[in-house]
Amino acid sequence: MQEKPTLEVTTELALNVGESGDLEVTITPEELAKYATFQSSDEAVTTVDEKGTVIGVSAGECTITTKIDLPDADKDTEEKTDDSAKKKDSDSSSGS
Repeated sequence: MQEKPTLEVTTELALNVGESGDLEVTITPEELAKYATFQSSDEAVTTVDEKGTVIGVSAGECTITTKIDLPDADKDTEEKTDDSAKKKDSDSSSGS
């Protein structure tokens, strides 16, 4: 039985413009770390590279989203998540 992937981010960064900091990310099993992706909610405030290094671009707040994007094996899970989100949207709009 394969170990279920887990992802833990334990970093809160406060950066000045031009400063950088690294996210502390723990991924188990460790060999899945190569599938980690990072995305800034507002690249006008911070950018983040493929290794989790965050750079302050301007004043403001944002969220860095960290995910494990598994090849093929995770596609069904992602599709189900997307479908359930669409259902919620259509359910709430039909009640208007």
